[in-house]
Amino acid sequence: MLDATLSLLAEVGSEVLSMETVASRAAVAKTTIYRRWKTKDELLVAAICSLRGEMPGMPASSDLREALLECVKGMQQMHDDPRYLRLVPRLYGVADLHPELYREYVNQAIRPRRDIVLRVLQQGVAEGSIRKDANLRLAMDLLLGPVLIRSFRSSGADPTDPSYSELDPAELVDAVLDGLAPR
Repeated sequence: MLDATLSLLAEVGSEVLSMETVASRAAVAKTTIYRRWKTKDELLVAAICSLRGEMPGMPASSDLREALLECVKGMQQMHDDPRYLRLVPRLYGVADLHPELYREYVNQAIRPRRDIVLRVLQQGVAEGSIRKDANLRLAMDLLLGPVLIRSFRSSGADPTDPSYSELDPAELVDAVLDGLAPR
């Protein structure tokens, strides 16, 4: 049902998508869908959040650089999912048309990952690897923004195309850590 919802969302958008079309695509009764999700918005949030994969815990490594690499690679993996790439243009349409729905998606899929990155950065400050006056929210945006931008630019593009922008997580993490280092 979630895969059918994702396919339809990518094809027709949230306005045209209905419980009936999802039921038809998933080859289930509409009542089967309503048993799990009471509204179309609940179904859409569940479908979009299914792309996030397992929610990560704190990185296994206690090394700041390795922990940040793990965070960036986790985001990159989610954003490299071809299903996610097909939805990128639609996700911001959902944000404009249904701000509550988008807010729920952010609360369930985006904020928990950002909170982990923020905690890793705060640990870096506590350890002295990051200067105390560093703007950690900006640092978080610098780490995660390129992953998000890459998915917008590559939406619908062939990732094997030689002009496709490669993102080296190690290069990204090292550049941000260089800017955060104590002076």
